Amino acid sequence: MSDPVVISMVTWNRVSILRETIEAIEATCQRDEYRLLVTDNGSTDGTPDMLRQMEREERLTAWCLPENLGTAGGRNAHWDQAVGYDAIRMDDKAKMLCSGWLPALKAMAYREHVVLAPPYDPSVEPISRLAPCLEFVRWDQEAGRGGPMIFFPAEVNTALGAIDELDP
Repeated sequence: MSDPVVISMVTWNRVSILRETIEAIEATCQRDEYRLLVTDNGSTDGTPDMLRQMEREERLTAWCLPENLGTAGGRNAHWDQAVGYDAIRMDDKAKMLCSGWLPALKAMAYREHVVLAPPYDPSVEPISRLAPCLEFVRWDQEAGRGGPMIFFPAEVNTALGAIDELDP
C-alpha cells in the first residue's frame, strides 16, 4: 500500500456544500487512499462545529481560524502537513461523481510528469488545454464555473516546502 494522498481544502461559510464535498470524497475513495485536511477561515455559519465533530470522528484534520486569512493563508495553516506526500489542493465545493477518481488523477500526474490542474468544467480556458477535463468531478454545487483541483506529486510538494502559496 502506498502513502495516502493529502487532500487540502479551505472553506468559509459553506457548511452544507462542504459537508457534501466531504461525503462525496468518503463515498468515492477508500479511507486508506487519502488524508483530508480542512481549514476553516473564520466561518460564522456552523462550519467550525461541523469540522470539530468530523475531527472527533477521525474523518479529517481541521484547523479553525478565528478570522478569514484568505485562501492562501488558510492553506498555509496546514500545508506543512502535506510535505513529502502526493497532495491535492481542492476547492471546497467540488463533488466527486464516481469511485476511482483519486488513483486516476494520481496516475495521470505521474504518467505526464506534471503538477496537474485539470478543470472541473470544460468551459474553463485555457486550463482545459493543459489537462483534460475530469468527467468524474462536478464543480457546480453553487452554479459556479469550474476551476482546477491541483495535484502535486510528492517530489514537487517536498521541493515547494511548507508554504502552499504566497498571499497576493
